[in-house]
Amino acid sequence: MPAHLMGLLGLLASSQTLAQEPPSPPADAQEIVVEGQRDREQQVREFVRTITVPERNFGQLGRFELTACPLVVGLGPSQDRKVEQRMKQVALAGGIESGGQRCIPNVFVFIADDKEKTIKWMGRHTPYLFVHANGRAVVISHDKSPATAWHLLGTKDRAGRESDFYVYGETPSLIRPMARPHFLASVLVVEARALAGLTTTEFADYAAMRSFAQLDPLKMKDQSVPTILTILDAPSDTAVPLTLTGWDLAFLRGLYGSEYNQYAGTQQREIGRSMLKDLTRPQRN
Repeated sequence: MPAHLMGLLGLLASSQTLAQEPPSPPADAQEIVVEGQRDREQQVREFVRTITVPERNFGQLGRFELTACPLVVGLGPSQDRKVEQRMKQVALAGGIESGGQRCIPNVFVFIADDKEKTIKWMGRHTPYLFVHANGRAVVISHDKSPATAWHLLGTKDRAGRESDFYVYGETPSLIRPMARPHFLASVLVVEARALAGLTTTEFADYAAMRSFAQLDPLKMKDQSVPTILTILDAPSDTAVPLTLTGWDLAFLRGLYGSEYNQYAGTQQREIGRSMLKDLTRPQRN
């Protein structure tokens, strides 16, 4: 582990694990299938539109174009490694390239007693985790949620070359952007108290969603869509998914399988179309 991260260990805590059973989907009558499909299309559009957070200076959805390499700190060596391996499995299933055992970490997951104090400590001791490639400071949301995530961005031109935001020699377009953001690294800080009752698989799947995409789970509170993103805020008597749901995996596949150099609206529609294909594909027994 890099020396500059060792000090975090004193601030981080472990959690106990206990799984809950997810709700079973109701069986639909044959005559409701057509209407159910229309409802599904609307749900998918709303899901994608609600949780995605376009990068404010680009108007686009970012993603990893580099190899994603998780580093988890705070659950203890054994559970940390389990979460890292599960996140790599999710990456593989979602079409995201992940590194081997000796890859250089760029997907950081920290479990801490106090989220805000830990972020402040990191700001003093690891300031490079708060600055984008162009020198612009990262804007962090300081809400009451037990988890905070952010992404460090680089910029690529239409040809996929690292570049500044303004690319000389390119023609501006309202349809296709001149450049696109991509994730150089991601950081997720979670309070240990929020992990009580969860398995390492549940947490790893949540961490993967927050790390591999720029999302806002707080907007999902009033949604009925099954997603691992709600597990930290779900009431104690509420059944939660045991793993990444079909909706979650379909979203990641849609995001990472979508065309480059598009604005957020086009990206969201493309993700939605991809999700519908995944969610309506007959399941193998």
